[in-house]
Amino acid sequence: MKKPRAAPSTPSADPRHVPAAVAREVWKRDGGRCSFRLPDGSVCGSTRRLELDHIQPVALGGRSTADNLRVACWDHNSLHAEHVFGREHMEQFRKDAGRSAPALAGGSTSGARGEEAEAAGSTLTPRRRGTGS
Repeated sequence: MKKPRAAPSTPSADPRHVPAAVAREVWKRDGGRCSFRLPDGSVCGSTRRLELDHIQPVALGGRSTADNLRVACWDHNSLHAEHVFGREHMEQFRKDAGRSAPALAGGSTSGARGEEAEAAGSTLTPRRRGTGS
């Protein structure tokens, strides 16, 4: 097994940069699964489309520390951003960045994640697994 590289002697100027050692610590702590808490208190647990999510966003002063990061699936990372910044802001952000939210659509919800989003006061409808839509 390879040894991890030593941390750089100077921190990154980019506040969004997550040092490799911090990322490893968070992934290990969260077991490589989405750690987003659902309204019933359970954890999502998805292993698909995982990202590191800043609990307190960098834009609001959050730092890239293990205490402020969690592993989250793309759907829950997006849901968290919409709760913090508002749906309209995030839609504009995605539009400006030339991205869309392919896994999210308006309308009725279906499945556990859709029910979770609805219970959280969002009209987000995460795509059902395996449907490709």
